[in-house]
Amino acid sequence: MRRYWPRWTELMMVLCTGLTFQAAAAPHCLRPEGISPRPFTNLSTLEGFFLGRDGCLYDPASISPDRVPAFQGSRAPKNGPIMFYINGANNSPKEVAGNIQELAETSQIAVVGILYYPNNSIDPLIDLLPKTSAGPATDTLQQVINTYLQHGEPIHIRAGSAGTVVVSEAIARVKSELTRHGRRPGDRERNQPLDLLRVETHGTIARDFPDGPRYIHYVNLLDPVPNSLGINTAGAHPGAHAVLALFADRQTPNEQNLSPAGVAFLSVHGTGAYDPHRKRFDELYGIGRGSPLPARRVDLEKLHLPSGEGL
Repeated sequence: MRRYWPRWTELMMVLCTGLTFQAAAAPHCLRPEGISPRPFTNLSTLEGFFLGRDGCLYDPASISPDRVPAFQGSRAPKNGPIMFYINGANNSPKEVAGNIQELAETSQIAVVGILYYPNNSIDPLIDLLPKTSAGPATDTLQQVINTYLQHGEPIHIRAGSAGTVVVSEAIARVKSELTRHGRRPGDRERNQPLDLLRVETHGTIARDFPDGPRYIHYVNLLDPVPNSLGINTAGAHPGAHAVLALFADRQTPNEQNLSPAGVAFLSVHGTGAYDPHRKRFDELYGIGRGSPLPARRVDLEKLHLPSGEGL
């Protein structure tokens, strides 16, 4: 469906550090709006842009997400629903694109990325915690959520590591707007539109997720981020009726040129350790639904759910 997409403020209009948009229509981009990052590009100026399967970045001020070339599983249905993916910190667009394509193929779905780029570090152990959750990636995701809710359409979101802070903040903003313009604070129905949000996270460093959406948080019990800092720690709020999907796994990282510490860290925290354990959302979320517990802990290694192909 074609949607009107509001233009950003001057934040996305500023050109920094030699970035030239005259080269936006790179030869390999599938649409003329695409920007192909060059070696001299300051990637922080492209944070919040959509990332397509062509490896190009698309300004949300100039294109709606349904026109961005989506990453597509080889057996995924054409023109099917889209998952929006927000990456963690310390990833280049090339690495993020590779990870998203593997996710699309493993789950046989269509995915559009939203680039999160809070710093220029290349070591995953540096600046793991984002300096702030308010930024262009949060702005873009908030716009995407608002547009889907305005049309009464379900939206599927997945985020990893520090990208989960972007998700938490964007949903908190949307919920605040709904409360401000909707029903009285005491009304149960004020959260009803948020039920259209299907949110899944992995390696989740965010600790507080607003009630309303449906959440599945994948937790590798060998991963220090969710278990020592994030969602699987005392006092964390995963969202009402959330599922914590637990497993233990260690896999060779997809990323290249890592330090030994980086290899050890991403073997339990990277997408390669998490994506193979993903299940179809509604099937996993439905397990134990109606439980009086604020969150449900599900041991994936004891489940016999079918393949995770599909949303």
